[in-house]
Amino acid sequence: MSGRTHWPKALAIVVLVLGGLACTSSSDDDQLVRTLAAPTAEQNAQQGSSELPTQPTATDTPEPTQSPEVEGLVREGTHLIGTDIQPGIYVGLAGDDLLESCYWARLSNLTGTDDILANDNALGLYYVEVLPSDKALETGCELIPIDKVPPAQELMTVLPAGMYLVGRDIGPATYRGEAGTDLLDSCYWARLSNVSGEDDILANDNATGQYFIEVLPTDFALQVACEVQKVQ
Repeated sequence: MSGRTHWPKALAIVVLVLGGLACTSSSDDDQLVRTLAAPTAEQNAQQGSSELPTQPTATDTPEPTQSPEVEGLVREGTHLIGTDIQPGIYVGLAGDDLLESCYWARLSNLTGTDDILANDNALGLYYVEVLPSDKALETGCELIPIDKVPPAQELMTVLPAGMYLVGRDIGPATYRGEAGTDLLDSCYWARLSNVSGEDDILANDNATGQYFIEVLPTDFALQVACEVQKVQ
């Protein structure tokens, strides 16, 4: 397999909606249950109780705190190149499965027709290179310019699903993974010459069973859909 799939935007929207539902925390669920289970004034009267459920007061509500603004932060939406954001490599962080993936697309125009230069539903750590010739970038998750994200002090040896730059995140080496025994349980990987999503694949596979990937010093990045570990 040598090509890259252009994901339909409708599918990406469904994935993002489902991902939002899947990310509901257990604490939110517990709060919802407590709210629905709280007795009403009418129920208390019927039960002969003189006590009404305690209502929260203004002092019970914590003051919202704002997270510090990251310089160059690209928020969800569509951004014009050269006006809203500049060409370059951006870093994002998604979940580790399709329901928690992050959709992005480099666009050649804003007509909605034949506009996608490259796109993906990214997993884990990922990078997107925006070119000066691009018209816009559409992103379903926040992105940060790569120069605002310091590299790790040590190269990684265990790689969860995601994308890793050679020399920044990982070193040239052989990596081992374990997939299922048929295509439905296979693990996708790709050695990349760039992270634009366009003409980027040096080699790729949907691996089954035990598999190995040799990353070369000349590779730009490695993309994996399953965890792999450095073996040598």
